[in-house]
Amino acid sequence: MRLYVRHYKSFINENFKDRQGRIVTLEFANDYIIARDCGSESKVMTTEFEEIYEIPTIILVRLRGGQSLIVPKHKIT
Repeated sequence: MRLYVRHYKSFINENFKDRQGRIVTLEFANDYIIARDCGSESKVMTTEFEEIYEIPTIILVRLRGGQSLIVPKHKIT
């Protein structure tokens, strides 16, 4: 198990180092979600949602095309 954890931590740190620590604001509407961060904005239609998972600390929204939105529950206001 530790081998997997170490592997994925390394993978995330290497491939997403430019995205870590950024504050992103999510705005929910009936038909879409808008994600805003430092100077960029993206709009995701709810029809693109494939699955939504909820575990004790996060909510995962899996989109078509393999992308995911990861929302930490303790950051939701």
